[in-house]
Amino acid sequence: MYTDSLKWCGDKLRMRKALFQGFLKPCSEKIVNHIRELLEEPNVKGTIKILLMVGGFFESEFFQEAIQNAFPEYPIPQEAGIYVLKSAMVFGHDPTTIDERKTKYNDRIQNSELVDPQKTKIQT
Repeated sequence: MYTDSLKWCGDKLRMRKALFQGFLKPCSEKIVNHIRELLEEPNVKGTIKILLMVGGFFESEFFQEAIQNAFPEYPIPQEAGIYVLKSAMVFGHDPTTIDERKTKYNDRIQNSELVDPQKTKIQT
């Protein structure tokens, strides 16, 4: 079934681009639909000027094309991760530069114990 699309090369499995994109297509469609729903919410509609896509999936050409094709009216800055890095550096040097951060949901889960300095050697 996949003999023309998959190939072992040493210790790596290589696959044709079309096959890999086929795996990603359902995910990209769900993301596009979710963004579309968010942009249609009354408190959001008309307030967004650009789409800033950062991290993992969104640095891939496949997802950038999917979002750009679905929302051509919104510019998508290239190398958006650099903006996040610069903002973090500015905030690190002067936390007063950002006076408010709003999130509806926090996707971070506290899942580790606090470090006990008596048990752990901490380098400063």
